[in-house]
Amino acid sequence: MSADAAGITACLFALSHLSFQIQHESIASHFHQLRDYALEHAEASVILAAID
Repeated sequence: MSADAAGITACLFALSHLSFQIQHESIASHFHQLRDYALEHAEASVILAAID
């Protein structure tokens, strides 16, 4: 996993965790926006496997 993909993965983990701790619409929105971005990444399958 490249540094870029690892950064996306770490941010997705953090946003997911925060969305359960602080139930605010903007956190969930950022998670989904970043996940959509990750789906277009060259290492999408690796990122999605890591957060699954």
